[in-house]
Amino acid sequence: MSVEVRLDPLTADTDHEALTALFAEGLDDPEQARQVAEQTLALLRGDPRPDPWVSYVARDEGQVVGVCSFKAGLDESGAVEIAYFTFPRFERRGFATAMAAALLVTAQGGGARLVRAHTLPEINASTMALARNEFTLIGEIADPDDGLIWRWERPIGA
Repeated sequence: MSVEVRLDPLTADTDHEALTALFAEGLDDPEQARQVAEQTLALLRGDPRPDPWVSYVARDEGQVVGVCSFKAGLDESGAVEIAYFTFPRFERRGFATAMAAALLVTAQGGGARLVRAHTLPEINASTMALARNEFTLIGEIADPDDGLIWRWERPIGA
């Protein structure tokens, strides 16, 4: 059974308290909701970008199940990087796969030619979500913030 999510856009001018309250609907820990809201807004405010290269609240039948983002706008080569976070109580239900799929559709509509993602260098739920969306593991790279990570890519038609 395939899961679909609705993505509601967030922008740099989204109110922090309102976003924290929204994330608290899907997270059991109010401190975690505050931290996720802070990180999401820091990403958007640190690198303002036009639609559709923003962050999104992921919903399933109205319930907030996670958050996903384009980590930056479209680069000069036509590539974008995606990130997603399924809230813990909704894990193992296919929402990471659905968020990645929805971001792929959005990226294609925005003119991207290549979508990238990075994961920990181990087989896990995130790598499975990318594999289900036909991403290819390109290899290991050294990230200045995260250390050794795996790079995944998927070419898409613009």
